[in-house]
Amino acid sequence: MVGLACFAMGHASVLHAQHPPLEALAADLVAAGSPAAGVLMLEAGVVRFAVAGERILGGGDAVERGDRWHLGSNGKAMTAVLAGRLVEQEILGWETPLGDLEGRGLDGIPEWAAHATLLQLLSHTSGMPANLPPADAMAMLGPDRERDARADRLHFARRILEGEAGGAPGAFLYSNVGYVMAAILMEAVSHRSWEELMDAEVFVPLGLSSAGMGPPGVHGSRDSPTEPWGHLGGAAGALLPIPPSGLADNPPAMGPAGRIHMTLEDYGTFLAAVLAGLR
Repeated sequence: MVGLACFAMGHASVLHAQHPPLEALAADLVAAGSPAAGVLMLEAGVVRFAVAGERILGGGDAVERGDRWHLGSNGKAMTAVLAGRLVEQEILGWETPLGDLEGRGLDGIPEWAAHATLLQLLSHTSGMPANLPPADAMAMLGPDRERDARADRLHFARRILEGEAGGAPGAFLYSNVGYVMAAILMEAVSHRSWEELMDAEVFVPLGLSSAGMGPPGVHGSRDSPTEPWGHLGGAAGALLPIPPSGLADNPPAMGPAGRIHMTLEDYGTFLAAVLAGLR
């Protein structure tokens, strides 16, 4: 998915009329090899978008405007907005350190991690490693209904804190781990899970009714997909469709770093709200 953000003024509205330049761009992305593409533009508070391609490459089922798309790491911005909401409510501050978790689900937090602040965790400058070791991440895979994401996040954190820093505090190192750690901090001070917080503080206030976690389209099948599937690179550059199961995404514990899905219309509403906040 490609997002083209211009600027937003006031409350966002959605323009359902066709937009030839966006449709052409979406079609060009599909022609270049993407199974499907959604192109979004915000202009004067109006959300415009177009889609092209197939839900499964070669399957013949066209993507539709109401389909939900997996946002990947674009969801990090939503976790950051959640943090901002909690800071505004004075539940925690941008300078709240990870060390505040000592005795609140985590013990023996090493010096290199204890001083990492919420702001550093969200800006990839905390010194956290980029990712959890693959074997540990694989052990936490599974459908959301079969995992306790909040408990898994604490296990995730313990494994990270047993190791070494990924970099020097203050230096930029893109880190999925940092966002999971930020979520654990928010969970500890609010006594609610990140998933509950996202609903209460971001999705519901903005009316993002299509928002959810994990791969969309779980009720479809290869013969009748209901929404776009993810695809994995195979031999000789071929793209292989991945059924939307618990193995098709990161572990539920990784939600704060990128497991959110929603429609392009709702995603545009979120982006417009963020951009309006910059005025």
